[in-house]
Amino acid sequence: MQQNATPPKPFPWTGRSTEAALLVAEDVLTDQAIADQLGINRATLHRWKQHPDFAAAVARNYDVLQSRALRRGLARLDVRMRRYDRRADALDRIVAERAADPSMQTVPGGTSGYLVRQLKSITVTVEGSEGDDGDDTGPSTVRQYIEEFHFDAALDKALRELEKQAAIEAGQWNEKREVSGSISITIAGVDTEKL
Repeated sequence: MQQNATPPKPFPWTGRSTEAALLVAEDVLTDQAIADQLGINRATLHRWKQHPDFAAAVARNYDVLQSRALRRGLARLDVRMRRYDRRADALDRIVAERAADPSMQTVPGGTSGYLVRQLKSITVTVEGSEGDDGDDTGPSTVRQYIEEFHFDAALDKALRELEKQAAIEAGQWNEKREVSGSISITIAGVDTEKL
């Protein structure tokens, strides 16, 4: 025997239930936190969530929130591209300022702007010498600092990754893919024996 299901009663919308539908769609708070904020029982919220009208309102609210989010901030391509440009300009300034540094002009590769100067401390043992009174002073240690120059791989990588991300988002980046397998070609009306 088939029973006729009665359609659910219309949902009793109130200010609290309307706000609950929005809070559920936002999906930031727990059900208990939503119930506490609205001054309702968690079981009431659970019952509301089971009602088709409430569920439909949550879905509509979610769609509206998603639509708004996609039109704001970093979700917008133009905003991201402007930020990429600003970041690339800042990194390019670092390269240019390093390249213009007078102390880097005589260092091989120093004018590229991609070298980083590092001071390294070393300890040097100096042989003793005979003092004025004829005593041997013995060996002594002296701390010296030397400059080392290294390619700034981190800066180079940051620039390359920034450029790649901008190209991907602009639809200008294609990954190379290896294609393997065999191709079978059938030519209609051709006697393959004569080929």
